[in-house]
Amino acid sequence: MGIARPSGLIVIAVGVSFWLLQTFAVCVYATISKQWSKFAAFYWLATAISFAGAYAVIFFFTANIVHGR
Repeated sequence: MGIARPSGLIVIAVGVSFWLLQTFAVCVYATISKQWSKFAAFYWLATAISFAGAYAVIFFFTANIVHGR
């Protein structure tokens, strides 16, 4: 997304979509492997925070390195 430099709303929509796909994949894996955790809500919130941070860092890194000069 940093290379394409779309508007802020598109960047956020793509980030939320990626995070929801990640959440869906984890839920499917947990269902198949029968490894549900007591702290599932805490882990879900932690992935939201960590994914948002990683997505933001990578977006700004690519936007500034590729288009910075």
